[in-house]
Amino acid sequence: MFVHKEIIGNELYLYMNGKLIYKRWLKTGDSKVFDVMAYDKYTLVSYRDDNSNKSTYDINWFKQEIEPQLFNYEVSYRYFEQGDFGSLTQVGFEGKDKGGQIDYWGLGWLGIFLYDLNKEEELINVLLSPEEIEQSDEWFGKLVEHLTDL
Repeated sequence: MFVHKEIIGNELYLYMNGKLIYKRWLKTGDSKVFDVMAYDKYTLVSYRDDNSNKSTYDINWFKQEIEPQLFNYEVSYRYFEQGDFGSLTQVGFEGKDKGGQIDYWGLGWLGIFLYDLNKEEELINVLLSPEEIEQSDEWFGKLVEHLTDL
């Protein structure tokens, strides 16, 4: 993830991966957020493998790697301050045949749900605790296969 800030005249601009996400007028203190999901203190939360310290699947990964492949899906992002496992950042996606969501919980829990709308059956319904997070590779692999019909 590339974050860049610049000040031009009396204005501060904050970019993430080349996209303007925040602007602040320095004299007045007024500001505007252009991408709430990118400019949020919980957005940068990611899951890490303690052995390798390697960042795996977080909401930014979904935005960069999965969302561009979802041509026939409507994707939405929501944030909830309080939930069962801390704050919740949720990715929802719905297409003609399948719909689901990914729940990124502030306390490290991860939920993945996928439903086949035509067959009226669950394809994936898993909630991983922080201790089980290494299983996310397997579950995200299954999710990608279902969504991209590989």
